[in-house]
Amino acid sequence: MTTRSPRKLLPVLALSLLLLTTSACALNTRDDGARIPLAAGDKHRAITLEIIDKLGSKHFIDLPLDDDLSDRLLTRYLERLDPNKAF
Repeated sequence: MTTRSPRKLLPVLALSLLLLTTSACALNTRDDGARIPLAAGDKHRAITLEIIDKLGSKHFIDLPLDDDLSDRLLTRYLERLDPNKAF
């Protein structure tokens, strides 16, 4: 695994957590509608770090994982949440 400074990983981790929590919100209810509490654990941190490593070293497009990429991805994600600006 390549070593990256924590400061450079912060935007990527923030985006990963945002995507994880928004995706998980749709999955945290039982059939009867009751909420299931969500909690991040060590396993989630390890998976996030593994994804970051693979994206940084194995992806066919060599994109730097930095603040600029994080900003562009977050902006695109938020725009696609509501493309018609209905809410």
